[in-house]
This record gives sequence, C-alpha cells and structure tokens, in this order.
Amino acid sequence: MPQLYAKRIWCTAWAAAFATLALHAQKSPAAQAMERSGFVDIREVDSTIQVSLMYAQADNFTGKVLYNDLREAYLHPKAAQALAKAQHLLKTSHPELSLKVFDAARPMHIQQKMWDTVAGTPKNIYVSNPKNGGGLHNYGMAVDVTLCDAKGDTLPMGTKIDHLGKEAHIDQEAGMVKRGQLSHQALRNRQLLRSVMRQAGFKALRTEWWHFNFITRAQAKAHYKPIP
Repeated sequence: MPQLYAKRIWCTAWAAAFATLALHAQKSPAAQAMERSGFVDIREVDSTIQVSLMYAQADNFTGKVLYNDLREAYLHPKAAQALAKAQHLLKTSHPELSLKVFDAARPMHIQQKMWDTVAGTPKNIYVSNPKNGGGLHNYGMAVDVTLCDAKGDTLPMGTKIDHLGKEAHIDQEAGMVKRGQLSHQALRNRQLLRSVMRQAGFKALRTEWWHFNFITRAQAKAHYKPIP
C-alpha cells in the first residue's frame, strides 16, 4: 500500500508538471518573454478577472493592431496581487460584476508606436514619451481596467476606454454630469471602480478614468527596469 500511495503521488506531481509545461508551450513568444522577465499572467493569479487586450485589435486610438502575438495580460507580481485584491473587494460587494483588463504590462517598443501616433499633436499629453523613460505600463506597474457584468459586457463609463479627451478626465466628472455629458450611472460605475482599485493600493490617473498606477514613476525608475 505505501508503494502504491507513493506511486500515485508521483504520477499526480508528474501530471501537474506536464500540464504546466504544456500550458507554457502554448503561449506566444511575447508571453514567454514576459514570464522570463518575472511578470505574471494575471489570470493565473485570479482566473475570475476578465481580459480583452485592446491593443491586440485595431479598435484603439492608433487604429492598428500593436500586439501581434500577445493575448494575456501581464503585471509585476506585486501589482498582480493588488489587482486580485481589488477583484476580491469588488466581488464581495458586487458578486455579479468583475474587473476587465484592457492593457497591463507594455513593452517599450509598443510604447514607441503609440507615441509616434500622437507626437506633435495636442493628444501627446495622454501618451508617455519613451525618450523620457516611458510610463508605468512599461514596468508592469500600471493597468487599464473597467467593470463588466457576468457576461463580460462592459458597464457604461461615459467614454471608450482609450478615449483621449477631457470626457475621460476624472476631475471633470461633476461638470459633465451637470451638462448631461456623463450619466449618473456612468459616474457611479467610475466611482465604484476607483473605490476598489484605491483600496487595493492603486492610484487613479487624473486624465484617464481607466488607468491605475501601483507605484510612482520615480519608484519604478529607481528599482525596476522597463520592458524592452
């Protein structure tokens, strides 16, 4: 019996290791590079978090597909754990809702493509210049996120998630509601999103209701390296 029990344990461990290797082998070169750099797939931290990378499709502010071989959302382990905490807080108060991630860790060469789209235009204030070290997405310490229902459908937030304009500013919300440019429901949804993210340790970005930073840019530059 002891030998049979030991054999079963060995077989179970072998099967688990094989499954892990098979999952890794299925991931794209970009995803594997993220993991070699120490970043984690957020759905492996919390599988209930929804992911739909907006730069893996052309329906974004650049009008181009920027992630040709990346479908998973990666973050620094500390930021990923904090995002899982935000999901737990959301699920505790609103079991029918979920966080939905549209972008997370972003390589610097993708950041350059974004910058090239807005360089020399008034919209350049919304994109970090790679020459200045990029932004916290480039360190895996920022996430673009919204709320969705059980079907995965996003809740009304007043604008698309990568809208580059004042309608996305969180310090303009009261005036927009007064002028009828932002619904009361959209404002409540934004406030709920900010509440769970802030409780989990993230800081909201003034100009983008969907963008949250886990640390400061100064901290990132002092302690971490950007993704090439």
